[in-house]
Amino acid sequence: MKKLNLSLILFILTVAALFIYSNVFAVDTITVTKSAKNLRTGEEGSNTQPISVAIPGDTIEFIVTWANISVDKAETVTLVDYIPPYMTYLSGSVTDTETNCDTPGTAIYYPGENKVEYISSGVAGTVPGPAGNGVIKFRIMMQ
Repeated sequence: MKKLNLSLILFILTVAALFIYSNVFAVDTITVTKSAKNLRTGEEGSNTQPISVAIPGDTIEFIVTWANISVDKAETVTLVDYIPPYMTYLSGSVTDTETNCDTPGTAIYYPGENKVEYISSGVAGTVPGPAGNGVIKFRIMMQ
């Protein structure tokens, strides 16, 4: 049995948010959390409580939740999640939902780079609120 330590499989989650202040571009932090669920066992994991066991053939669902905590609108929010070689992305499994964004977000799997990328634009800030936020989900199979 292969132990699945979520802190190792949170991959490299890259977050970028572009804020515009009087034609000056600035990058600010978007809050992001990532969790996982082994669909065979029902066990859930996070950074602080990893999934205890995952065996080859297990399906793991990843849930990435993000929110704009800035008072300002983010022109663009981009999240990139790289999938390790010992995991296989399950085709068609990526979904995304978001609220308070001018343009609906798009989450896409790129097989050549083995990554899931999400982009949304016009993400509302906390003033006047409510702030933009979203959830990206995708599944992998353990090899």
